[in-house]
Amino acid sequence: MLFRSGSQGHPVPVINGHLQEEGAQYRASLAVDPAAADGSKSLRIDLSRAYPDPTLTRFERTLTLRPDGDLEISDDFEFSKSPGALQEIFTTYLPCEKEGDGVRIGGTEGMVLKSKQPGSFAVELHEVDSPCAPEDKTLRRIVFTPADLKARMALGFADRKSTRLNSSHANISYAVFCLKK
Repeated sequence: MLFRSGSQGHPVPVINGHLQEEGAQYRASLAVDPAAADGSKSLRIDLSRAYPDPTLTRFERTLTLRPDGDLEISDDFEFSKSPGALQEIFTTYLPCEKEGDGVRIGGTEGMVLKSKQPGSFAVELHEVDSPCAPEDKTLRRIVFTPADLKARMALGFADRKSTRLNSSHANISYAVFCLKK
């Protein structure tokens, strides 16, 4: 398993210390976009109501699957004022090590999560005690924290080639974060 949850069962940000809440009043809405001319397919998830943070006015996640198997994830945020804290969090049982501005997951044949703009994210690795972890596995938490928080931000993530169903991870896959002002 490459990734596990970052917030209650799936990888979503922690915003101003808040996890995504449970319950009908915090549910997201989904919209599937028609296939683009290049064959890409997109799913938009409006998570604006998913957090109990009064400064969060808009949060939309878009997942785009490209015909070549690349998956792109874009998080677009709007706040009534600059957020105090925002973290993109991923967890995995695979070995991880910091590599430059990113993290290598799964050893030399694995993938690399890295910032597209050097210095735009602080990257931390943590080993976590988890009662849900299999007996012989260590849960690792990967935390990307934007260096510059704004009232309007877009954070992007792309997982190239590792999302293909028949991928053996024989080649290094790259994941990219970028921060747009």
